[in-house]
Amino acid sequence: MSTMYDTPPPPPNFFVDVYAGAVHGDFAPRLGFAGALTQIIMGFVPVIGTVCAGRDFIADRRKGDRLGAFLNLLALIPFLGGFPKTAAVIHSVRHMGKVWHAMKRNDHQNAATSAPLPPPTYPTR
Repeated sequence: MSTMYDTPPPPPNFFVDVYAGAVHGDFAPRLGFAGALTQIIMGFVPVIGTVCAGRDFIADRRKGDRLGAFLNLLALIPFLGGFPKTAAVIHSVRHMGKVWHAMKRNDHQNAATSAPLPPPTYPTR
């Protein structure tokens, strides 16, 4: 039986990743470096950064990510701007990195315990 964790997902296309960071933000299931950087830059743009912080606050609340939700709530305050948003994106990227390493560790453990069987040997005459 195959699961989605059997093989690592391919790296996201650069333009798709930038789009996901700009439009989907924390709703995106996976962001690469370009998407995270786009999300940080968007946090520093007046008005747009506030809208993105509101969007990501909702996403983090739905995911149960209290720290991300709190940082995005701070980013809604105009004079704080993108600094809390940058911290929120770094928090999300670190979380995704930990999940990725845990998946890789499980893959190596599963590979060690489920080594392929040697070919059968037949008696010779």
